[in-house]
Amino acid sequence: VVEVTRDYDDWLPAVNLNAFITNDLVLRGAWSKVITRPGLGNLTPGGTIDQFNFRITSGNPFLSPFRADAFDAALEWYFAPGAIASVAFFAKDIKSFPIASSFEGTYSDSQLPTSLLTPGTPMHTAIVGGANPDVPVEFRTQIDGEGGSLKGVEFQLNLPFSIFADGFLSRFGVLGNVTLIDSDVEYTLTGPAPGLNSSGNPSGGSPEVFTRPLFDLAKTSANATVYYEDAKFSARAS
Repeated sequence: VVEVTRDYDDWLPAVNLNAFITNDLVLRGAWSKVITRPGLGNLTPGGTIDQFNFRITSGNPFLSPFRADAFDAALEWYFAPGAIASVAFFAKDIKSFPIASSFEGTYSDSQLPTSLLTPGTPMHTAIVGGANPDVPVEFRTQIDGEGGSLKGVEFQLNLPFSIFADGFLSRFGVLGNVTLIDSDVEYTLTGPAPGLNSSGNPSGGSPEVFTRPLFDLAKTSANATVYYEDAKFSARAS
């Protein structure tokens, strides 16, 4: 059983301002410090041992949370009852950002017991059998990255048909939004996974820092909904 204690304290102020320019035009602005914990899968001290590829994968309970300064500004136009058209600008200055990393070491560096190794596997033969106790082992985990920046704009429209149609058609409407995002985050690439070359010597690439868009974040996203609603029934298709 492995137990790890981790704590941190953060001061998270926020400011929100609304300016009613006219009866149907509102300018909104906000600034805040925000924090989000990393996923539990990244925080767990447990992991796996790949005894054929000489690789140990684990979480990192000492990861810092996601921290950022968030800036938002929006202009909203309520041009008819139940209708709105808006444009919003947002930016985040990301202070900390967990990223995947790998490094080379030996099995003894992991401080794990050799009883975890299965007889007959290449790792057991090298380390327990004595063929090569110091064989290079790749460690894969999460580390605190250098942070980065994110900014974007979102366009939104809520258009009930009742503002220009009567009867059956007036019960319909459309909702839609489009978001455009640009981000720059620093990542560290450690090079090819360490191993042994044809001469029996360790091989692997040297670390390299490069800037790329935030992983798993789309540059463009859009949603559209057509709806019907009356006093007794409503339906939506998105």
